[in-house]
Amino acid sequence: MVQLEGAGKVPYLPKPWGGYLTGFVATATIDRMDFGMSAYPSGLSHKVQVRVEIEGVRTSS
Repeated sequence: MVQLEGAGKVPYLPKPWGGYLTGFVATATIDRMDFGMSAYPSGLSHKVQVRVEIEGVRTSS
């Protein structure tokens, strides 16, 4: 799932971070066995949650 966290002008941040920013969060659950990660089958869960946070700066208007 990908979710928009926010978007808008942020003039108080110093360059190169100032300007129009957009943030997204992506989450997923994967089965580590699908990737051949079979070590410690009784100690680790097969399902692993992955979270990716992305922030982008608009470079042109």
